[in-house]
Amino acid sequence: LFPPRHMLIGMSKETLWEKQSRTNPKQAQDYIERFAQLRAEGADLHGEARFVDALLPRGARVLDAGCGTGRVGGELAARSHAVTGVDLDGELLAQARKDFPGSRWEHCDLATLRLRDADGNPELFDVVTPLGAPYVDLEYFLLSVSGASASGFCSRETLLANLDRVVQETLAY
Repeated sequence: LFPPRHMLIGMSKETLWEKQSRTNPKQAQDYIERFAQLRAEGADLHGEARFVDALLPRGARVLDAGCGTGRVGGELAARSHAVTGVDLDGELLAQARKDFPGSRWEHCDLATLRLRDADGNPELFDVVTPLGAPYVDLEYFLLSVSGASASGFCSRETLLANLDRVVQETLAY
């Protein structure tokens, strides 16, 4: 079983995004501009959101982990889900807040994530969308958000098996 969240505090690792940003300070702006260009060209930017939406009941609580500009979380919010996005890149979050003001966008590290609801209780989510996963260490990511799931803790093997199943089903579709 995964350790309790309080044991994960201080385990933050530099992400691939952060490493790349050190060598390319314009990385965030380039990313923002690239998706603005794709949007202007009429590209379909909502495939991931449609996929996640199809799996959820209306009004699901979504944690958009590594939300970036909020492209996926913003679309899920437009589809009636309660979205909280978290990211380490302040420039990307500023764009998310500008483009999707109706959602909650938090500047924080997933390793130290301690979101609270209005009553001060740990906030739980129906689903965690790790669509920024290419930029993080997968096992580290799973450890860091294991306490945010409404279904509670499960073994590393169960999480990885479920992730593999979803990936295989997605590829078969």
